[in-house]
Amino acid sequence: AETALKLADALRIDATLIGQLGRRYQISLACQAIRDLCRTMPTEPPVRDRFDRMLTGLDDLEFLTLLVDRERLLASEWLFEQMATGRIDIFMSLSGRPSRDKAPALWTIWSAYVRWPLRPLFQLDHAASRHYLLELRRLSKRPSWEIAAALDIDVPRYYPVTRVLAPTEKAMKRMVSLPAELRLTRTVLALMEFKQHTGAWPENLAIVGCDTLLDPFTGKPLIYRLGDRGPVVYSIGANLKDDRGSDENDVTGQSKDIVWRYFPGT
Repeated sequence: AETALKLADALRIDATLIGQLGRRYQISLACQAIRDLCRTMPTEPPVRDRFDRMLTGLDDLEFLTLLVDRERLLASEWLFEQMATGRIDIFMSLSGRPSRDKAPALWTIWSAYVRWPLRPLFQLDHAASRHYLLELRRLSKRPSWEIAAALDIDVPRYYPVTRVLAPTEKAMKRMVSLPAELRLTRTVLALMEFKQHTGAWPENLAIVGCDTLLDPFTGKPLIYRLGDRGPVVYSIGANLKDDRGSDENDVTGQSKDIVWRYFPGT
């Protein structure tokens, strides 16, 4: 876990999208390892303090979001440019449409879309793509729980190229899950420290000073409950529903809650 966090810190100012995605993966990997360690065996105070210091400040998505927006803009402009010169095959491949020999009429329609008399519609599609990317950029500057709640922007069907280029709601919410993992992990470290100092679990997160580590999907403190075997603490996750601490995937493939449970000796 410590090695993964050191690598993530080294990639902090990497100006490539692949570097930032790799950094995100290393952080997620480290968080999971730390939570597993806390679940199965106690950690010494110096170790907990070191992990908490390393995790602090890693949940800022601004740089990653900026790089994603840049790559999306470049890809969008490239695709529209290619289509404007008649390279319909690129769009047909990206959008999963059948080949020319299997659907010649469909290819004829798309070829007409980028030429006169339908070219003005294609130009409106291009303008809509730029507007949509600008809206996403504005959205990314809002608090993460507002991002999660606002990701229902629907691109009209009469902007077909923009619809293909638009990021999915699932992909955007996956980015918001990183702050949830980080804040959950820092909360777990605080809970373990309190348990080792007092011999009991706190009644609420405010006692350990973690009520300010907000769930990025709600803007409220993480949910904390004390059970017979120990505490359960969780974020409601990408489906924006409180599934009572269930971390299984729902019918859409999204994880329900991002959960930590204390099961000693397992």
